Amino acid sequence: MLDGKELTIGVSGMLWKNSLVMYDRETETLWSHFTGEGLAGPNKGKTLKMLRSTPRVKWPDWVAAYPDTKVLKVDGMTHKVVSRYAGYFRDPSKFGMRPVENSDKRLRGKALVLGVLVGDTRTAISFDLLAEEVIVEANVGGQRIAVYMDSETRLFGAVELPDGVEVTDVSERRITTSDGKSYSAADGQGDGDSLTMLPAIRTFWFAWSDHHPETELITGR
Repeated sequence: MLDGKELTIGVSGMLWKNSLVMYDRETETLWSHFTGEGLAGPNKGKTLKMLRSTPRVKWPDWVAAYPDTKVLKVDGMTHKVVSRYAGYFRDPSKFGMRPVENSDKRLRGKALVLGVLVGDTRTAISFDLLAEEVIVEANVGGQRIAVYMDSETRLFGAVELPDGVEVTDVSERRITTSDGKSYSAADGQGDGDSLTMLPAIRTFWFAWSDHHPETELITGR
């Protein structure tokens, strides 16, 4: 939605800062899928609202949580899907198809981070730190947040923390808080109330810092 109007989004086939450029069929404005920024066209300079991201979840864990899930399957497709980018992911020297404009040396380029949006503030949390600590709490843009990654399922996310509340445990796809409540680690839903989930993007450091050169970084060091 933009200015109260629904837009139908498609893939333009172009890249900007090594990330996909989308377009809307109504105005043919080009949009960055990474930031939601209008790059060219009638809505250039406007920004689409970033929705809460769907975390990367293993299929058995997803089905266990949502047993009525419907699956989109292409008729006749029986072969195993193989990633054409396996070599790219393994090569630490390759950073997209074009040179990186903002090269930030605080982390190695292909270090994985969780980029979190809190209002106008951009913060990246190192995945190495998340793997070690499981729960990382921080004050970002005046808001207390908790970023987490379930060490067993690798389910990750970021939530706003109510006053006086801390996250004490993340396991079995559940978040436990210091007031004794329990919430889904996938969508923040609890019994009777919920935690506010924040937009969070799992990406390479070179990509996040190139799009957000003013980003804060949390590494635990």
